[in-house]
Amino acid sequence: MLTNALAKQIIDEYMIPAFRQNDLNTGIVRGVEGISTVLASQPLPKAQPPSFFQQMAAWFSLWKSLIILAVVIIALTVKGKILTLTGLFLIACPLAVILFAYSEQHPLLLPFTIFCAAVPAFILLMILCVWLLYPQRLTTAGRQKYRESRQLNYSRGGEASTDTTHYTSSESSSHSSSDSSSGGGGSSDGGGASGNW
Repeated sequence: MLTNALAKQIIDEYMIPAFRQNDLNTGIVRGVEGISTVLASQPLPKAQPPSFFQQMAAWFSLWKSLIILAVVIIALTVKGKILTLTGLFLIACPLAVILFAYSEQHPLLLPFTIFCAAVPAFILLMILCVWLLYPQRLTTAGRQKYRESRQLNYSRGGEASTDTTHYTSSESSSHSSSDSSSGGGGSSDGGGASGNW
């Protein structure tokens, strides 16, 4: 009763799509259901296409997403976005607990559970690193002092360039005045050419 063609159909349409989503339990259950349907002399129904959530779970790459998450949290920490990090922490903690509660019934939720649990872990790790390397950046006064020092450095750079410009213009005006005074009537060293020189 279970011919090679029917066995291939059960494997291709019922088992392999679930296996590709790393859902071994569902693939085995569907395969057994297909075999029992054939042995009961009933027509084998067409397998349903994967849902949107199943397609998203198959597309989701845990390791790539963790790398991107680490880069984003490092960037937010370097820029001092404490409020953004706090919001991510407060959202990810309960979401990870909720997904963990449902992941036993739906194994497809496990990668998303790990991702949500990694958010507060990465944030705490980055805060620990900042606390060990730059403890003043974690306080409001320290961040304000850091911003003021950066603005002071920028303003000093701008004043330096302005002073250089003024000096150059004043120097050129003094040169032009000296040139005009010395080059008009000439001199004993060679007439008006020496003043222009």
